[in-house]
Amino acid sequence: MNVSEDISRSIWTLPAGVQYTLTSIQCLMVTATLLGNAGTIVAFYKVRGLREKPSDLFILSLSCADLLMGCVITFTVPTYALGYWAWGKTMCQLFATLANIAVIAGILNTLMICWDRYVLISKEYPKYVKIQSKRRVIGIITVVWVYSLITGFIEWVVWDVVKIPETVYEFDFTRECRSPPKHNFVFQTQAFTRNVFLPLLGIEGLSVAFVVLLRRRLHKRMQVTDSEYSNTQSQQLQERSDQPGGSSTNRYVKAAITLAALVIALNLCLLPFILYTLYVSLVCPTCGDRLIRDILSNIFVPLNSCINPVLYAVTMSKIKRFYKRLFGLNG
Repeated sequence: MNVSEDISRSIWTLPAGVQYTLTSIQCLMVTATLLGNAGTIVAFYKVRGLREKPSDLFILSLSCADLLMGCVITFTVPTYALGYWAWGKTMCQLFATLANIAVIAGILNTLMICWDRYVLISKEYPKYVKIQSKRRVIGIITVVWVYSLITGFIEWVVWDVVKIPETVYEFDFTRECRSPPKHNFVFQTQAFTRNVFLPLLGIEGLSVAFVVLLRRRLHKRMQVTDSEYSNTQSQQLQERSDQPGGSSTNRYVKAAITLAALVIALNLCLLPFILYTLYVSLVCPTCGDRLIRDILSNIFVPLNSCINPVLYAVTMSKIKRFYKRLFGLNG
């Protein structure tokens, strides 16, 4: 099972009404995804404050992955409208490769955001700043993209160079776009485990750890504030709160809001497809429904890339102010 496989399948078996309805929905999704993520990238270019905090570069990297996903799903719009894949084998290979890269980079960047928030809450802020230097963050982002690119192109190599035994490679690529390696159970299982399951497990684990540590830290701060701080210590705390990091409580709460929004959106968009596919594959192979599968894979999965820029604009004050100035809403 692989996310990008179902995004790439042709859909000529769908009823005409459903087909054109989904085409219209995808047109809106493509427009919103491209404009929203392009807007986020422009905001990073225009607003210097967004580039000064190294951890925010993970958001920029995730926006690039989502923008790539927006480009990928433009292929599915005419496919829905025509009812078949019309661009041949080479474009199918390119489509599958870009879809792999977009999905893997999106999940891994979200994992890195969760890891960054965990480091923030588990360390004192001065130590966190030393750990998450700009150089290190850029290095991590580079590794994420190199891994995504290599993994994305592995399928193309396996498709054309390394022939997997007992795998059908002959499809009518003038009618449908299918990736032969993904029809091999071992390849499916390894790709899904490495690129989807384990990163998602890390995202859920780090998110839970962040929430637990946040509650513990805030509870401890309330106790200390009520019973232990002298006036001098309170003044020192206020002075530290006025530093570039801002109030420590606000810092943690803002990080929690952004993290919660991204993780909830990812789960709502990705888990229904994963759980449905696992159920059909492992529990009830005869229960699969093509319409449900197409909606989950072609609408829900890419929807995450459409939602993310909205979440940035809502939860990140600098991006929100950028859009207000852009649309003249400051007054």
